[in-house]
Amino acid sequence: APLLPCSHALISDFIDKNGVGPVIYLKIKEMGLLEKIPEVLEAHLRYTYQRNAARNFALEIELERCLMALNQKGIQAMLLKGAITFVKPIYPHAGLRFLSDIDFLVKSQEFAKAVAILEDLGYTSDGDYLLSHHHHQSFTHQTGIGFIELHHCPVSLRYADWIDLESWWAEADAVTLGRASALIPSPEHQMLHLLLHNGMSHYGRLLSHIGRQLDFALNVEFYRNEIDWETIGKRIGLLKLLEVYLY
Repeated sequence: APLLPCSHALISDFIDKNGVGPVIYLKIKEMGLLEKIPEVLEAHLRYTYQRNAARNFALEIELERCLMALNQKGIQAMLLKGAITFVKPIYPHAGLRFLSDIDFLVKSQEFAKAVAILEDLGYTSDGDYLLSHHHHQSFTHQTGIGFIELHHCPVSLRYADWIDLESWWAEADAVTLGRASALIPSPEHQMLHLLLHNGMSHYGRLLSHIGRQLDFALNVEFYRNEIDWETIGKRIGLLKLLEVYLY
């Protein structure tokens, strides 16, 4: 049945809230069906795809710049969440994933040094920060290009004892982004982080947010032959996971 005129805005809003516009646009384009959808909806999807691809390209360049500055001071940062898609082809195209910010982890003893480096690059913090009260500090670049969350712990301190941070660093994989070097968590730690982050930081939005479901599914597919789910289960436990998502 044809879409009602008032439906276009509702559909666009639903797609935007779930962060799947670029994926839907590319899939419809690959199927040769763009001319089958309303022109106003096609234009919105195309704009969303192009804007996100351009934004991610700029973020990738900015991430390399930050990592290079950290490298020059002897700091190896560990990429988290969406930042990993810049070094691993989890998505078929880097412009398909929405990134609200760039997340990376540094060791707690290097945190103050990393903050100073980011400030030298033109970043400003969102306010006072106490290492003992928060697991990350947010930064915005003066040009508006970059939004960074600098972590000393990958999860909220409320759940810090649920993870073995030493094993995160010991089992991390080395990667490169352009001229910069970095680390990424092991596949098991990446899965664990996605489950915990979506549950505790977004109140179980993995269960209701299509974009997060897609992200999790693509990560599972990408690491299908590398994930040891038994290890993940032992590290967190089903009861703890249910607590994150149900309470």
